[in-house]
Amino acid sequence: MRVSSVDESGAPGRVEYRYFNFDHHGNPGRIFTANQGGPKLESGEAEEGKTTWLLSVIKYEYYDEASISSSPSPSMAESTARILALKFGEYGKDLAERVPLNIRSGSVGGLTFYEVSDIATGTEPVVRLNHGGHTLELPRAQSVMMAENTGKGWPIGKTILKIKMPPSAEKMDDPEALAAYEAKVFALYQDMVRRIRQAGWQRYIYPDEPRIAGIETYRFKPGYKANRDGKVFSRDPDPDYPLTLEDWLHLNASPSPRWRWYLDGAWMTLSYTRSPCEPGYEMNDTFELEIKNGRSILIMYDPNKNSDLEAGIEAFKATIPDMLRRRQEAEFKAEEAGIPILRDYVDPSIEGIAIRPK
Repeated sequence: MRVSSVDESGAPGRVEYRYFNFDHHGNPGRIFTANQGGPKLESGEAEEGKTTWLLSVIKYEYYDEASISSSPSPSMAESTARILALKFGEYGKDLAERVPLNIRSGSVGGLTFYEVSDIATGTEPVVRLNHGGHTLELPRAQSVMMAENTGKGWPIGKTILKIKMPPSAEKMDDPEALAAYEAKVFALYQDMVRRIRQAGWQRYIYPDEPRIAGIETYRFKPGYKANRDGKVFSRDPDPDYPLTLEDWLHLNASPSPRWRWYLDGAWMTLSYTRSPCEPGYEMNDTFELEIKNGRSILIMYDPNKNSDLEAGIEAFKATIPDMLRRRQEAEFKAEEAGIPILRDYVDPSIEGIAIRPK
């Protein structure tokens, strides 16, 4: 495993350690930091049941918080938006040879991880994904993480983008600044959904989810558009439903909503996390976009958690009848409430496995 080499000598200051965790399938988790003075994790340590990989160390020359907030780190100051052209199903080594960008990589336990980000490589890339005869150019990303099971000879199976967010409202108790920030976040959501739809991606409905559409798939804060007496029949909201800004402001973001699409053997999930609305704190909402192949879905079903594809396939096949049964039950309740069922929706196969009753 390679760990970035960083000179931590010099004037005293705040040091921030940046980590990335993943489970034993090689599925990326979250990026997080630990400040100097707190516990410093070592690469390979378990954190919340996952393995951590030290990505980078950021050193701030001044310890006082005012200086830190007003003086961005050099890597941030030098960040520029550059095209990161991805080909779905490509190997990391081929990507590194083809793309004229600095890509940081590291390996552990047969897994290889690749990163392009403001902190690790000084670049905030604009991802251009080529797949299925379509090109999808996404908004600027703060970071792009890719995971590949090199030990099994598989190409990159999962890519996670952390989208660059609009500048934050300085204080939560400033109504005008907060309203402007919320409007910009909503505009960013609309832009991403528009781009994804125009690139040919179609809404994906999990096999255990009811095939319904529209506002009935959304959760709102209490007292706002209490759809169907407050009953929500779908776990994932419909990305084709045209939310308004007023809808967005009243969206119940706990749990985080996830909009899903698929295209020719690829699956995409857009997750939104809203900052707690606490007076005096800056907003720090996040959009995270995950793109993965069918293999990455199937190995999650391996009961022994060994990334055994064949075991995952058999386990997945065994769950199909139960998933479809749960869908049928949810659709029955939805129909009772007067919600129409999208009976023309066809579940896409996963690595050739058809989603249908035995």
